[in-house]
Amino acid sequence: MNSWLLWQMLGIYPIVTQPVYLLSSPWFPDLNMTINGNKTLRISASGLEKGYYVQSVKINGKQWGKNWFEHDDIMTNGGTIEFDLGADAKAWETGDVPPSPGHVQLNKE
Repeated sequence: MNSWLLWQMLGIYPIVTQPVYLLSSPWFPDLNMTINGNKTLRISASGLEKGYYVQSVKINGKQWGKNWFEHDDIMTNGGTIEFDLGADAKAWETGDVPPSPGHVQLNKE
């Protein structure tokens, strides 16, 4: 339970057995953490005082339209996740859905 709470407070949630993390809103306006031995991940949240609904996300300075990212996107070499938060819910996640390991595409012959 402690690790679940820590991930929740960071605003990211690892999917067990997959190299995928879901995005939610962080509890802190700015934090740095050391990952992968000596790399730094910075998570910032502007607008936290207005509310906890995600308005938009940038990963490594690029606008991010998915509510998830893959391990290699940021957890291998470090980088930044920038959340813009607000008082009202907004459909900011317009990108692809996370991959599903149970989904298999069969070739019809």
